[in-house]
Amino acid sequence: MENTLIGSGITKMIDMVNGLKSSRPFRDIPEDQIIKLIEESKLVSFDERAVILNEGDPNDQVFFLLRGKLAVFLDGKPIINLHRKGDIIGEMSVICNKQCAATVIADTDVDLLQIDGRKIIHFGAAKDNTSASVLYKIFCSILTDKLFITTTKAQGFEEANLELEQRRIDLKEAYEKSVGEISKRIQSDQTIKHYQDHLEELVEQRTDQLQKAKLEAEKATREKSEFLANVSHELRTPMHAILGFTKLSIDRFESLSSEKQFDYLHKVLRSGQSLLRLLNDILDLAKHEENRVDYYFTNASLSYLVKLVMSDFEALFKAKSILIDFQPHEFDDIVKIDQEKIIQVLRNLISNALKFSKEDSLIKLSVAKEQEKVLFSIIDQGMGIPENELNTVFDKFVQSSKTRANDGGTGLGLAISKKIIIDHNGKIWAERNPTGGAIIRFLLPFSK
Repeated sequence: MENTLIGSGITKMIDMVNGLKSSRPFRDIPEDQIIKLIEESKLVSFDERAVILNEGDPNDQVFFLLRGKLAVFLDGKPIINLHRKGDIIGEMSVICNKQCAATVIADTDVDLLQIDGRKIIHFGAAKDNTSASVLYKIFCSILTDKLFITTTKAQGFEEANLELEQRRIDLKEAYEKSVGEISKRIQSDQTIKHYQDHLEELVEQRTDQLQKAKLEAEKATREKSEFLANVSHELRTPMHAILGFTKLSIDRFESLSSEKQFDYLHKVLRSGQSLLRLLNDILDLAKHEENRVDYYFTNASLSYLVKLVMSDFEALFKAKSILIDFQPHEFDDIVKIDQEKIIQVLRNLISNALKFSKEDSLIKLSVAKEQEKVLFSIIDQGMGIPENELNTVFDKFVQSSKTRANDGGTGLGLAISKKIIIDHNGKIWAERNPTGGAIIRFLLPFSK
């Protein structure tokens, strides 16, 4: 069922403008163009389970989600759910002038903004046609994103294929070398018969090794693809903010108040600091991988460093109404460490606990004595880590399956922390919190 937007109420128009403006495709589109686009479009509503686009059917319409949820199916199998305002469907069939590549079904009752995609073909962005101009901008953004993601994944696949090919060559050479050694050792009919009897087993073993190598290469490809996608997102988000607020400051320089200019510059600074932290993590990982990290060991109190890092997060704890519990101890916890590196570990662990903890929850930190070592523990009440991921969560490029969808991080923090603790002759590990959440602990030897 369809309702023309012309004549709809002011409140409804404001809700749609604000909803679209907050979405990524419309973020850089001026508000007056969004309003005109809405006026030239239609608001269409579909009941739950209604088919909006059918795989293989021709399509010349573009839809933007305003309310509800959509389910996307490929070859009859669900591949993705759309629920954010401004999510777009039908754009690729319009851009490429092809049939629908997937089926889209209303997962709930939905409201969509329907735009005639033929305006792109008939009018073009160069003509004075608002909807065509806006769609051109949105399509250019979408195509740029898809091209970047596709190129990144292609590079990852190419590297994985080269690695797999090298593994195959190495295994082939190893197999040929083994066959040569076997041939030299065969000097009698009994030896020949022995190897003939075990030849099938040997082939099976080599086949298993090749299969394992293939699975390892595929796993490496997936991890690299996820890492590259996450890094791309983490780099692009602060960069967009820097460029956006810088452009706003330049465009509105004469009309902006001092307070507004300060606000924009503060946001640019925060985004730049976020970008710098990510780049530092990547550079740190590269240094650790090549064993090029320099350590400067001095005697220091671990409890003092914990309090120092806690003070940096005080405002963030208050913002989420999270209670932080750190009780003093009654022993000398002096350890010989690189203070800057251990502070980096503490920042990573406290930042993760804060990020994945719910509001009004408790994070408990402790420093205890365990034989000839100092034990640090951080216990949160967040979403926790699955039992089968307690070890792999410290691998590079790896994130817990419980946090991967909600975080968007790169999976470098815990990998770097593990390398630092090991270089201090220590040990770090994860446990499940019996009452819900995660426990991260590390041991460091006392200073002698």
